[in-house]
Amino acid sequence: MTRCVECGLCRNQCPVYLAVMKETASPRAKGMLLNQGKEDKIFYFCTLCGAHELSCPYKADLQILKAREKLVKSGVVLSRAKQMVNNIKNHGHPFRAAGE
Repeated sequence: MTRCVECGLCRNQCPVYLAVMKETASPRAKGMLLNQGKEDKIFYFCTLCGAHELSCPYKADLQILKAREKLVKSGVVLSRAKQMVNNIKNHGHPFRAAGE
């Protein structure tokens, strides 16, 4: 696995960064957090499209999917995800029932 060298050339390929235009949403920021072992900070802030690799001169593989798998296996789940699962179990769909 090639690690992110934090050059920032990937930003213009990232749909999440292009949508919000914040450095914290860029692949570079995700690479920095992964390099620091802070996978939980980027848990669902990536579409897993791989577009960052198109402009990366080092073809860095951020391996965000593996980071997510590691977090899920260790029991880290967002409260919104828990709520969605509970809604599906209780109501048959991911949305809250009317009046809740």
